[in-house]
Amino acid sequence: MHTLRVFFAIIFPKSTQVRLSRSLKTLQNTLLSDYIRWVHVEKMHITVQFLGNLPQEQLILLIEKVPSAIKNTLPIQLQFGHLEWFPTLRHPKILSLSVQPQADLAMLSKVIGNTLITLNVPVETRPFRGHLTMGRLIRHRIPHELLETIKIPVIPPIVVNKIHLIESRSEKGRQNYYPLAEFKLAEL
Repeated sequence: MHTLRVFFAIIFPKSTQVRLSRSLKTLQNTLLSDYIRWVHVEKMHITVQFLGNLPQEQLILLIEKVPSAIKNTLPIQLQFGHLEWFPTLRHPKILSLSVQPQADLAMLSKVIGNTLITLNVPVETRPFRGHLTMGRLIRHRIPHELLETIKIPVIPPIVVNKIHLIESRSEKGRQNYYPLAEFKLAEL
Protein backbone atom coordinates (compact mmCIF):
# COMPACT_ATOMS: atom_id res chain seq x y z
CA MET A 1 0.00 0.00 0.00
CA HIS A 2 1.45 3.35 -1.07
CA THR A 3 1.49 6.06 1.62
CA LEU A 4 2.28 9.75 1.59
CA ARG A 5 3.71 11.73 4.51
CA VAL A 6 1.34 14.71 4.77
CA PHE A 7 0.28 17.63 6.91
CA PHE A 8 -2.14 20.56 6.83
CA ALA A 9 -0.49 23.97 6.90
CA ILE A 10 -0.80 27.68 6.38
CA ILE A 11 1.61 28.87 3.71
CA PHE A 12 2.51 32.46 3.03
CA PRO A 13 2.05 34.83 0.09
CA LYS A 14 5.18 36.11 -1.68
CA SER A 15 4.95 39.52 0.04
CA THR A 16 5.18 37.84 3.45
CA GLN A 17 7.97 35.54 2.23
CA VAL A 18 9.99 38.64 1.29
CA ARG A 19 9.59 40.02 4.82
CA LEU A 20 10.39 36.63 6.35
CA SER A 21 13.52 36.54 4.21
CA ARG A 22 14.66 39.86 5.73
CA SER A 23 14.07 38.50 9.22
CA LEU A 24 15.95 35.33 8.35
CA LYS A 25 18.94 37.33 7.08
CA THR A 26 19.02 39.24 10.37
CA LEU A 27 19.04 35.95 12.26
CA GLN A 28 21.71 34.43 10.03
CA ASN A 29 23.94 37.46 10.62
CA THR A 30 23.45 37.17 14.38
CA LEU A 31 23.39 33.43 15.11
CA LEU A 32 26.04 31.07 13.83
CA SER A 33 24.97 28.37 11.40
CA ASP A 34 27.11 26.04 13.53
CA TYR A 35 24.18 26.03 15.95
CA ILE A 36 21.14 26.30 13.71
CA ARG A 37 20.08 24.81 10.37
CA TRP A 38 17.96 27.53 8.78
CA VAL A 39 14.66 26.87 7.02
CA HIS A 40 14.41 28.09 3.43
CA VAL A 41 11.82 30.87 3.24
CA GLU A 42 9.79 29.13 0.52
CA LYS A 43 9.39 26.13 2.87
CA MET A 44 8.18 28.16 5.85
CA HIS A 45 4.67 27.36 7.04
CA ILE A 46 2.55 26.93 10.13
CA THR A 47 1.55 23.31 10.66
CA VAL A 48 -2.12 23.03 11.55
CA GLN A 49 -2.33 19.22 11.72
CA PHE A 50 0.41 16.64 11.08
CA LEU A 51 -0.90 13.34 9.75
CA GLY A 52 2.26 11.34 9.13
CA ASN A 53 2.14 8.53 6.59
CA LEU A 54 -1.33 8.16 5.14
CA PRO A 55 -2.54 5.60 2.58
CA GLN A 56 -3.64 7.19 -0.70
CA GLU A 57 -7.18 5.85 -0.28
CA GLN A 58 -7.58 7.68 3.03
CA LEU A 59 -6.02 10.77 1.51
CA ILE A 60 -8.68 10.87 -1.20
CA LEU A 61 -11.46 10.60 1.40
CA LEU A 62 -9.83 13.32 3.47
CA ILE A 63 -9.62 15.69 0.51
CA GLU A 64 -13.35 15.10 -0.08
CA LYS A 65 -14.36 15.71 3.57
CA VAL A 66 -12.27 18.73 4.58
CA PRO A 67 -14.12 21.40 2.54
CA SER A 68 -17.43 20.75 4.32
CA ALA A 69 -15.66 20.53 7.70
CA ILE A 70 -14.06 23.98 7.42
CA LYS A 71 -16.76 25.78 5.41
CA ASN A 72 -17.92 27.72 8.51
CA THR A 73 -14.44 28.49 9.82
CA LEU A 74 -13.81 32.21 9.44
CA PRO A 75 -10.53 33.58 8.05
CA ILE A 76 -7.86 34.29 10.64
CA GLN A 77 -6.07 37.62 11.07
CA LEU A 78 -2.61 36.12 11.64
CA GLN A 79 -0.13 38.21 13.60
CA PHE A 80 3.59 37.52 13.83
CA GLY A 81 5.21 38.04 17.20
CA HIS A 82 8.55 37.55 18.90
CA LEU A 83 11.27 34.92 18.56
CA GLU A 84 10.99 31.97 20.91
CA TRP A 85 12.53 28.58 21.60
CA PHE A 86 10.15 25.72 20.80
CA PRO A 87 8.79 23.61 22.38
CA THR A 88 10.29 25.05 25.59
CA LEU A 89 13.17 27.24 26.72
CA ARG A 90 14.47 24.32 28.76
CA HIS A 91 14.45 21.81 25.89
CA PRO A 92 14.69 23.85 22.70
CA LYS A 93 14.64 22.11 19.34
CA ILE A 94 13.47 24.94 17.14
CA LEU A 95 13.93 28.69 16.85
CA SER A 96 10.49 29.96 15.93
CA LEU A 97 8.46 33.09 15.44
CA SER A 98 5.37 33.22 17.63
CA VAL A 99 2.01 33.64 15.91
CA GLN A 100 -1.40 34.81 17.14
CA PRO A 101 -4.30 34.32 17.68
CA GLN A 102 -3.52 30.89 19.14
CA ALA A 103 -7.18 30.22 20.00
CA ASP A 104 -8.27 30.62 16.36
CA LEU A 105 -5.38 28.48 15.10
CA ALA A 106 -6.16 25.82 17.71
CA MET A 107 -9.82 25.81 16.67
CA LEU A 108 -8.86 25.32 13.02
CA SER A 109 -6.57 22.47 14.07
CA LYS A 110 -9.39 20.91 16.11
CA VAL A 111 -11.90 21.12 13.25
CA ILE A 112 -9.47 19.32 10.96
CA GLY A 113 -8.57 16.88 13.73
CA ASN A 114 -12.24 15.97 14.20
CA THR A 115 -12.46 15.20 10.49
CA LEU A 116 -9.37 13.00 10.76
CA ILE A 117 -10.92 11.10 13.66
CA THR A 118 -14.01 10.27 11.55
CA LEU A 119 -11.62 8.68 9.02
CA ASN A 120 -9.75 6.74 11.73
CA VAL A 121 -6.62 8.83 11.24
CA PRO A 122 -4.71 9.32 14.52
CA VAL A 123 -4.42 12.93 15.68
CA GLU A 124 -1.94 14.72 17.89
CA THR A 125 -2.97 14.56 21.55
CA ARG A 126 -0.69 17.31 22.87
CA PRO A 127 -2.21 20.80 23.07
CA PHE A 128 -1.86 22.74 19.83
CA ARG A 129 0.65 25.59 19.76
CA GLY A 130 1.07 27.26 16.39
CA HIS A 131 4.51 28.59 15.49
CA LEU A 132 6.62 29.45 12.47
CA THR A 133 9.89 27.53 12.38
CA MET A 134 12.84 29.73 11.42
CA GLY A 135 15.56 27.17 12.15
CA ARG A 136 16.33 23.88 13.87
CA LEU A 137 18.96 23.57 16.55
CA ILE A 138 21.83 21.27 15.62
CA ARG A 139 23.77 22.07 18.80
CA HIS A 140 21.94 22.67 22.04
CA ARG A 141 24.55 24.81 23.78
CA ILE A 142 23.42 28.10 22.32
CA PRO A 143 22.98 30.98 24.80
CA HIS A 144 19.20 31.16 25.28
CA GLU A 145 19.26 34.81 26.36
CA LEU A 146 20.67 35.72 22.94
CA LEU A 147 17.11 35.94 21.57
CA GLU A 148 16.40 38.94 23.77
CA THR A 149 19.11 40.93 21.97
CA ILE A 150 17.99 40.13 18.42
CA LYS A 151 15.68 42.60 16.75
CA ILE A 152 13.99 41.41 13.58
CA PRO A 153 11.91 43.50 11.19
CA VAL A 154 8.20 43.70 11.95
CA ILE A 155 6.07 41.50 9.72
CA PRO A 156 2.57 42.89 9.13
CA PRO A 157 -0.47 40.69 9.85
CA ILE A 158 -1.99 38.66 7.04
CA VAL A 159 -5.44 37.23 6.49
CA VAL A 160 -5.42 33.45 6.35
CA ASN A 161 -8.37 32.40 4.21
CA LYS A 162 -7.14 28.99 3.08
CA ILE A 163 -5.07 26.04 4.22
CA HIS A 164 -3.09 23.50 2.25
CA LEU A 165 -2.57 19.77 2.40
CA ILE A 166 1.13 19.24 1.80
CA GLU A 167 3.22 16.19 1.09
CA SER A 168 6.61 16.04 2.80
CA ARG A 169 9.09 14.01 0.79
CA SER A 170 12.69 13.26 1.71
CA GLU A 171 14.93 13.77 -1.32
CA LYS A 172 18.73 13.84 -1.30
CA GLY A 173 18.83 14.26 2.47
CA ARG A 174 16.37 17.19 2.51
CA GLN A 175 12.67 17.52 3.14
CA ASN A 176 10.81 18.95 0.18
CA TYR A 177 7.19 20.05 0.31
CA TYR A 178 4.59 19.56 -2.40
CA PRO A 179 1.10 21.09 -2.10
CA LEU A 180 -1.55 18.45 -2.83
CA ALA A 181 -4.76 20.40 -2.20
CA GLU A 182 -5.98 23.84 -1.16
CA PHE A 183 -9.03 24.40 1.04
CA LYS A 184 -10.78 27.75 1.43
CA LEU A 185 -12.16 28.92 4.75
CA ALA A 186 -15.56 30.64 5.01
CA GLU A 187 -15.97 33.88 3.11
CA LEU A 188 -16.66 37.04 5.10
